[in-house]
Amino acid sequence: MNVRLITAKPEKFAVSVVMALVLATAGLYKIVHAFDRLSEIEGIVSDVADTVSDHESRIESVESDVQDLQSERY
Repeated sequence: MNVRLITAKPEKFAVSVVMALVLATAGLYKIVHAFDRLSEIEGIVSDVADTVSDHESRIESVESDVQDLQSERY
């Protein structure tokens, strides 16, 4: 049955194949673009994590300095 459809109307089959290829290409483009955006987001998250780590280190340093000053005071 499918063979008759293909041989009966080859132009429709060709149009269907071309449309399927166009849709597949568009889908692949969206997937690749999503991975690019994901990579950008991962970079931003990494930068934020580094900044948080730096701030935590500074807080620990200040807390240590405060404890040292308090121990010198008493």
